[in-house]
Amino acid sequence: NLSGAADSKTLTVSISGGPASETLDVFCSAGATDFQFSAPTMKSLTLNSSGVGSTTLKLQQDMSYECGVGPHIAFEQFSSGGPPPIPTFNFMPPKPQKVTMSADATMTFALTSSNRTITGTVVDGSSTGIANVFVHADPQGCFDATSGAVKDCFGSFAQTKTDGTFTLNVSDGTYEVGADGPGLPPSTKETVNADGANVTGVTLKMVKSSTTISGAVQDESGNGIQYAHVNAERRTILTGTDACDFTNSRPAGGFANTPTDSSGNFTIYAGAGTWCLRAFSPAYGEVGNKTVIVTTTSLTGQNIVASSSSYATISG
Repeated sequence: NLSGAADSKTLTVSISGGPASETLDVFCSAGATDFQFSAPTMKSLTLNSSGVGSTTLKLQQDMSYECGVGPHIAFEQFSSGGPPPIPTFNFMPPKPQKVTMSADATMTFALTSSNRTITGTVVDGSSTGIANVFVHADPQGCFDATSGAVKDCFGSFAQTKTDGTFTLNVSDGTYEVGADGPGLPPSTKETVNADGANVTGVTLKMVKSSTTISGAVQDESGNGIQYAHVNAERRTILTGTDACDFTNSRPAGGFANTPTDSSGNFTIYAGAGTWCLRAFSPAYGEVGNKTVIVTTTSLTGQNIVASSSSYATISG
C-alpha cells in the first residue's frame, strides 16, 4: 500500500464522455517494465449524471506505468479465488496510456459510449443453444487505409444465457464475432457490420463432441487444485505410447481447454482420437500430463496428480 509512502506520486485521472452514473475501474500496471509491480493499482469510480468523473491513484515514484479504464468488475463476488464475472460493456474501453511518475501527473480519457448491439445465438451441431460460453467482438479495420496509422478500436465481450443467446454492446464499426467455452473447441466466426445499425441473427456454431474426458487436477496429497488450467490436444503418436512426448508425436487437429472448478474437477469435450492432457496451476507450473484415448464412450476418472518427488516448498 503506497498511499502514505514518501516515495509515491499522485496520478489524477479525469474521464469524460461516459454513460451517466456509470461505475467503472481505473487501473495502472508497471508490469511491462518491472514484474514486481505487475499487479495493477486499481480504483472504482462512479461518473456523475453527465458521464464525467475523476479519481487519484498513488503510484511508485520514477516507475513507468500503463494505465487504462474499463467496465467495473465486481471482485467481491469471487473472493473464493474463482474467475471474475463478465462485466457489462456500456462504453468502449479506450486505448491505455503510458506515464512515468517522476512527479505528480494527470491523465485524461474521453470515452465512447456503446451505441449498437450485436445479438445472436451460440449453438451445437444439433442447433441447440449452448449456455455460459464467452462471446467476443473483435474490431476490424483498425488501420487507416491511406496512411497505415493505427486507429482506436474497441472490442466487447458477453456471456450466453441459458438458451445460448447473447448481446454484445459495441460502437459503430465492423467486428469479427466468435465464442469460446470451458472444455469446448472455438466456434465458427462471423464478420458483421454495425455501422449505423444494430446487428441481429448472428449464429455461431460449436462442434461439441458427444464424448467427454473428465477428471480432477490434484496436488501430491490427492486434494483437488481449484481453478487450475487443463489443455487437451489431439495428437498422432509416431513412436512409443506417450502423446505428450512432442518429439515422438505430431498434432492431429483438435484443441480444447478448461479451468477446473472449485473442487479441482474438469470436463473437456473431445472426439475420438489420442489426446494429450496437460494441467497447469500458478502454485506448481505444469502439474503433470497424461495420454488418453477416446473411442466411442466418454472417459471418467482421468486425474492428473502432482508427484511429490517433483516438487518442494518454499515458505517465508
